[in-house]
Amino acid sequence: VTNIIKLMSELEDLRTKACGLSSSDRIGHVIARTFDVFGAVSRDGVGSESVSEMVELLAQDRAFAMKKDNNDSTPLRELVYGMIGSFGSMIEDIAKKRVEEILKMGETPSNVLALSENNTGLNGDSLPLFPDDVKEEIDQLNAAVKVEDEEAFDQSIDQSMDTMNREPAVLYGLPGTSQQPTQRSIRLSDQYHEEDVKIGNVLMVPTTQRKHINHLISSRKGLSTPPTVPLSYRCPTCGKVFSTRLGLCGHSAVHK
Repeated sequence: VTNIIKLMSELEDLRTKACGLSSSDRIGHVIARTFDVFGAVSRDGVGSESVSEMVELLAQDRAFAMKKDNNDSTPLRELVYGMIGSFGSMIEDIAKKRVEEILKMGETPSNVLALSENNTGLNGDSLPLFPDDVKEEIDQLNAAVKVEDEEAFDQSIDQSMDTMNREPAVLYGLPGTSQQPTQRSIRLSDQYHEEDVKIGNVLMVPTTQRKHINHLISSRKGLSTPPTVPLSYRCPTCGKVFSTRLGLCGHSAVHK
């Protein structure tokens, strides 16, 4: 299963490289379009309208590229064009067979397009891409990776906050202190919502720490620009940072 996921990633990389060559060589555009057809088939199903449109565009791109080659074509390029042409014809034939199967079942051909709404794709009953047990294993692997990413993110946030609280308070414009924090740092991922990240007062924390936390939250939420983290409450005595006023009030009792 890991090899399959790795292969899909490699195919996406190859498609990107093909797009990069398309400006100087039309065959690169044709290859990239072929990868688009792969994706549409897997996502929407062989008989979907999107796949039909992609196959038509692939045929047009292939014909245009072959015309641009003129007499400069090579056996290898002709082989690529032939493979892509056969692939397009195969997709069309499979789509026609699926329509015939649906008609035999007493349904209407319009139901072919309805398959795309269910995201069956090549995982449908008539055209399985992976066995059910393998597909379940892929889903479990993806879920495990997601959990590991979330745990790693939370751990990194905690470490950043702990480090920031342990730094000499002189970085905050206060006299230095060696006092260690007595409470566990609050996880930013649990404490802040998206609207909190984008607005709010900013504490002048060390630049390196602020940039690191901004980067972590930005990558977690998929934001295009680093957000501003509202760390507004710090102890005026020792410089320890708190994310809530309540936390600061509870800490102030330590100095009394």
